[in-house]
Amino acid sequence: MKLITRDRVEDAIDILAESFAENKSVQWFLKDGCMSKKRLREFCRYCLSMAMYEQGAYFSNDLNGVLLFTYYNETPKFSLAKFLTTIRFVLKGSGIRRIPMILKRQKKLQQVRKSEPHLYISLIASNLKGGNMTVIELKQSIFELSEKTGIPIYAETSLITNLKVYQRYGFSCYNQIELDKSDVKIWMLRRAPKSLRKDK
Repeated sequence: MKLITRDRVEDAIDILAESFAENKSVQWFLKDGCMSKKRLREFCRYCLSMAMYEQGAYFSNDLNGVLLFTYYNETPKFSLAKFLTTIRFVLKGSGIRRIPMILKRQKKLQQVRKSEPHLYISLIASNLKGGNMTVIELKQSIFELSEKTGIPIYAETSLITNLKVYQRYGFSCYNQIELDKSDVKIWMLRRAPKSLRKDK
């Protein structure tokens, strides 16, 4: 993988926006629940920026895929940069009226997510040029990081097809929630490293 640098931000956003243009879960975050190219790019920019602050934003080696993840170990400390990034997304992506719903979603996720150090995949995407091999490379990279650090990986998906793929790669579904005022269901996933597996 290759770390995403400031001069390649727009390239990364292009890949993310292409991949999530039809995703209802992403659409739910946007103002009035309405997808537009501008709002979608703001969502992708927000997720990318948050991952970059944690050194968790990577291209695949062929530059056709993007992996965003963060490392959770304790209650996050206040960051002015992250706060300003969030304000930008509120103003340009989600709109102020959607914030209570988003906060409620995040609180619900945090309540059911296990309180243990973990790697959290926020977004993983590949453009049409990359395809499955690019995604496999990105997944394998974070699997190796999980094994190296000895901590599990957490992820979420709203697509049943993606759920089956995650399960094929060793993730188990430990909970699920439904988003308010939508028909979107979120499956919450966890993959333990070998050192934590009961069946090793």
